[in-house]
Amino acid sequence: MYYTRNYANDKLGLHMASTEEDVAYFKRLFRYEGGTLIRKVTTSSRAFAGDSVGCENNVGYLQVSVKSKPLYVHRIIWEMHNGPIPEGMEIYHINQVRTDNRIENLRLVSHQGNLKNQSMNSGNTSGHAGVSWFKRGGKWRATIKVGGRQIHIGYFASFESAVAARKAAEKQYGFHDNHGAEKKK
Repeated sequence: MYYTRNYANDKLGLHMASTEEDVAYFKRLFRYEGGTLIRKVTTSSRAFAGDSVGCENNVGYLQVSVKSKPLYVHRIIWEMHNGPIPEGMEIYHINQVRTDNRIENLRLVSHQGNLKNQSMNSGNTSGHAGVSWFKRGGKWRATIKVGGRQIHIGYFASFESAVAARKAAEKQYGFHDNHGAEKKK
């Protein structure tokens, strides 16, 4: 396998770039059935032909070990259908369900594009992404982060007005409709 990482913070190597030879190897090892990878061959005393593959990791993605290297199942499925993932690109789950690896739920995007389909941050207290209470001013504040830059949208007397302004900014900057939704399992 070609071991160039797409991400500097990928300590496990789950985002390793693949080659055409790797994709051909995946196709010899697995078959795709409705979002699941099924083993074609027995590879060890615990990995039998006909078994579905993938164990959920600590961040909710399915991963499998191939040639002693951990790989994300959704990346293998994408590559089996479309070829190697270009350097700097990512696969995202449209419905934000990290274990839903149906090919129609997977999209190729840049890192910036992937950030436009994130679930709500666990530290959010207002119930809407990019909207927070500005205590000092006694108003609701709306912000949006685009291209690594925080953009101030405005201060609003009502929560509803702040949410509407944030939604308009999401549309303007090309965010996915699911962006800011509650995290799905």
